[in-house]
Amino acid sequence: MFVSREYEEIEADIKDNFRGKSCLDKSVRARRDRIQQNLVSLLLDHFEFSIEKDVESVLWRSVFYKAIEEFRVRVRKVIIHLPLV
Repeated sequence: MFVSREYEEIEADIKDNFRGKSCLDKSVRARRDRIQQNLVSLLLDHFEFSIEKDVESVLWRSVFYKAIEEFRVRVRKVIIHLPLV
């Protein structure tokens, strides 16, 4: 689904150049921040288009959900190695 050219370019950049990097990595965070700014601007400036393209969900998945998923994976790894009490 095409949302915006800048969004597509940043997502491709992250996939191509930052695969395996943490969401806490400064370069990844900077790109996610740009995605957030881009999508929030799109929501505010082009509301009807944003509704049609479900930009709110794209914003959630791209900026917040990916970080949450990374932390879930980290927590699972820690829990696996904890001794049973």
